[in-house]
Amino acid sequence: MHGEIAQLTWVLALVWFILFWVIGGVLFAVVALTRFLRIKKAQFSCLFTLASAAAAYGAATTGLIMSEGKAVLCLGSAAGPFNVAKAIFGCSTRDIFLSAGIWFALLIMLSILFMLLSQREGKPLTPGR
Repeated sequence: MHGEIAQLTWVLALVWFILFWVIGGVLFAVVALTRFLRIKKAQFSCLFTLASAAAAYGAATTGLIMSEGKAVLCLGSAAGPFNVAKAIFGCSTRDIFLSAGIWFALLIMLSILFMLLSQREGKPLTPGR
């Protein structure tokens, strides 16, 4: 059963990574455009991608750990990876999404720091130049 949960962790981490990366990427692209920041795009992109991957894995792991108690009750008759995933998501969806929300908020705060660290030297762009 531990192997099935480990597989579920990686699948859930992949889903969270794609969502975090796309939603966060769009958010920070808009922030960069509206604040007229001159940032080192390659540096920020690399840092953001690595942070998104770490946050996604953290969200998946934390979510499954938080939901473990509730899921154990539902896993009594589950056999096979599909039934395990069905039991875990059926009994503990709130915990999994709560964990993802917390990790996404942490990702946003860390990315703001990355954006500030990735600024180029010199004045920010002004609208008219």
